[in-house]
Amino acid sequence: MNTLKNTILSTKEAKAKLDHTVKQIFSNRQILARIIKRTVPEFADIRLKDIEETYIEPGSNTISSVAVERNLTNIEGLNTEDTSSNEGTIYYDLLFKAAYPGKEGQMIGMYINIELQNDYYPPYPLESRAAFYAARRLCSQLPHLTGGTNYGALQKVYSIWICMGNVPAKDADTITLYRFQKYDILNHIEVRRETYDLINFIMIRFNDRSAADDDLIRLLQTICSNTLSSSQKLKRLQESGIRVTDEMRNEVNTMCNYGDMIEMQGKRQSAANIALKMLKNEESLEKIHEYTEFPIDEILKLAADHGINVKTFA
Repeated sequence: MNTLKNTILSTKEAKAKLDHTVKQIFSNRQILARIIKRTVPEFADIRLKDIEETYIEPGSNTISSVAVERNLTNIEGLNTEDTSSNEGTIYYDLLFKAAYPGKEGQMIGMYINIELQNDYYPPYPLESRAAFYAARRLCSQLPHLTGGTNYGALQKVYSIWICMGNVPAKDADTITLYRFQKYDILNHIEVRRETYDLINFIMIRFNDRSAADDDLIRLLQTICSNTLSSSQKLKRLQESGIRVTDEMRNEVNTMCNYGDMIEMQGKRQSAANIALKMLKNEESLEKIHEYTEFPIDEILKLAADHGINVKTFA
């Protein structure tokens, strides 16, 4: 296998491991508590400590399975796969259950799905996909429908989409909630909101370039930054009130290491592409090496892989 193939494969592996590590960081209960307190109305008036320690259901937090290492298993929790005989399979990035106290003191459960979205411009509206994910999670609660199905057992679903990366300035630093509303067309009737307000989705949008005023946006910028070092990230996390454990420290270090690896491999791949073009244009080895800083033995290997006769070059 040639060097370029090795580079490509290792880049894919690094990206898979980076993706899984980022999900692990986001699955931390401290991070989850801050996300849902800021975005989910039911938790707005509940203390962070209580959300983290009480209202996020123990054992329900699950990261979608990613084949990045041998013997890698999900942490115990919900199945992140939704499938049916008529529709494709989807995998939730993060899925967990939470509960909040109702008006009469009873605990009301809900499902919360968090999706990490790097591409803000896919070939479809992100809001439509978010609505679909929330709807699928609602439908999966009643896999078998009969005449006696208890639809009152359905629990509310929130699908929270964290959009980062190529978010334009006009959309950055915004959080939007989409939910069911009741409108009385003729006269007024009292209906408990929890009987119909079952599908909700939230879009959080930010990039690396803005100076955000919102605490949650700043926290997400820190976690997802491509420019901060691991020590800078850990310092900012501590300043935001996050208790940095050894596990989190290792995850942040791993994330930054894989990020650096991908960046280096990207630069290497770019240099290889330029070197190949220069070889095809019959530039000298010395000139190619000077221009791309690509090692001469790698340039020779590249030429051999593409059947280019290096000896003809000056």
